[in-house]
Amino acid sequence: MSRSQLEIVHYGDLTWPEVAELPRDQALVLPLGSGYDLAQVAQELGVDDLCLLPRIPYGWDGSLVPLEPELFAGLLTLLQAVVWFGCFNRVCVSDKNKGKSGNI
Repeated sequence: MSRSQLEIVHYGDLTWPEVAELPRDQALVLPLGSGYDLAQVAQELGVDDLCLLPRIPYGWDGSLVPLEPELFAGLLTLLQAVVWFGCFNRVCVSDKNKGKSGNI
């Protein structure tokens, strides 16, 4: 996939009606931190488009405010439940410190 083919939707820029129109199988990506090669993230997930959720600036390894793993896992579980309640079935976390992206 070339970078010119990658479509990135920024969730934070969408209105509620636009969120409602997103495909339910849209890959929603939660970045832990910043500085990602989004084309690489899309390639790892096997998709041509991403919906980029607002990044979480704390809680992950390497952040300025680390959280206990159990608390951070709880936050991710809560996020997953909220997104699933909206009927999205593909939520991914991208962690450049661990060098991978994956579904939660």
